[in-house]
Amino acid sequence: MKIEIEEHLNIAVLKVTEGLTGDESDDLVSTVQQILEEGTRLFVVDLVESGKIDSGGLGNLVRAYTVVAKQNGRIVLALPSNFFKTHRFAWVPHFALTHCRFVRVIV
Repeated sequence: MKIEIEEHLNIAVLKVTEGLTGDESDDLVSTVQQILEEGTRLFVVDLVESGKIDSGGLGNLVRAYTVVAKQNGRIVLALPSNFFKTHRFAWVPHFALTHCRFVRVIV
């Protein structure tokens, strides 16, 4: 996993490429924690070019959400428009679908 960080008007945009899996030892969560320490409370996790997302990667997203929520922040996900058509979500915990906002970012 590779994470590129951009700041726009006090919003941290984390562009994830090369997959989001559980193999990376909490890189996403530690990145979010570092940015929170700097004072940013709004996050967009850009998964448009992320490629593979496995259950461990989903767990990292939920942990990142929890870390941000505890600091009164907000986190949203930017997904490719065909994401829900090509991925099955029968296994996704109800928590993830109700507490993370899924958005389509139009550039």
